[in-house]
Amino acid sequence: MRKDKLGLRILLLLAGIFVIAYGVALSIRSDLGTSPISSLPYVSNLLFPGVTVGIFTILVNALLVLIQIMILRKKSSLQQLLQLPLLSVFGLFIDLNLYLTRSFVPDHYLLQLLTVVLSCFVMAFGIFLELKADVGYLPGEGLTLVISEKFNKNFGKVKVTIDSIVVAIAIFAVLFFHGKLEGVREGTVIAAFLVGAVTQFYRKKITFADRLLETKTSVKYVTEPYMSTNNFVITISRQYGSGGHAVGERIARKLGIAFYDSKLIDLTAMASGLTPEYVETHEQKLPDSLLERLYNNNYAYVNEVIPPNDKLFMVQTR
Repeated sequence: MRKDKLGLRILLLLAGIFVIAYGVALSIRSDLGTSPISSLPYVSNLLFPGVTVGIFTILVNALLVLIQIMILRKKSSLQQLLQLPLLSVFGLFIDLNLYLTRSFVPDHYLLQLLTVVLSCFVMAFGIFLELKADVGYLPGEGLTLVISEKFNKNFGKVKVTIDSIVVAIAIFAVLFFHGKLEGVREGTVIAAFLVGAVTQFYRKKITFADRLLETKTSVKYVTEPYMSTNNFVITISRQYGSGGHAVGERIARKLGIAFYDSKLIDLTAMASGLTPEYVETHEQKLPDSLLERLYNNNYAYVNEVIPPNDKLFMVQTR
């Protein structure tokens, strides 16, 4: 947790949670399904309308905190307990925003779709503020962090898995008890693909939060790694059988510089902690599966977690 400008960071966090809740309320008003992590509370409200979506959100997220504590056991910390007041605020904000938007009922499918897209942009902005605040996170991200760190798994893939499990439970519950698919529809799929991508767009383009939170230390940290040096790199791109290895060796000898080819795999493995076999398989492989694209586009940089392909690139660069 960041402690510099703590008051401002807490305000940013609360503002982010409110905006996320407003986006959830908009997605519910669209009647085309809400975001994956909110699908189970929404479906639960459809099955038991006497309990609000916000209360079900608190209950479901409290269960996620309990799972974190069960995984960590004695290693549980204040981070888990701090999620409880945040999820309570989140649930209350959802109910408040559902009340504020009670008169908004899109009556045309195109308007419903536009509402879903708008909700994604709104939720993404809330997540952007939450990440910039860097003083806490909601239980969905908390459970993902615990599992990824405890079992050494990729943060993004764990997040996709958790979201998928929540959606699957919501679908089963609504079909079994309600008899028809409601609450999980095309809007849920749109949110799964769009929210994370828009969040990344905001993080690249919006800078006001960085200026608000900027400190002398942070400016120094950002500028120092980019100081110019006299080092240079020659990269040879080649196809198999083209003789690129031999050409590279001769150029290196003539210029009196180091030559790396397959040696780079061993060096990268040593520096990154990954196995040479993993590095050899993935160092030149672009993600091509649907899951990989979803992971890289939506979840890879949540809480500054670096995806493995980028980690390999950064280690090889050093």
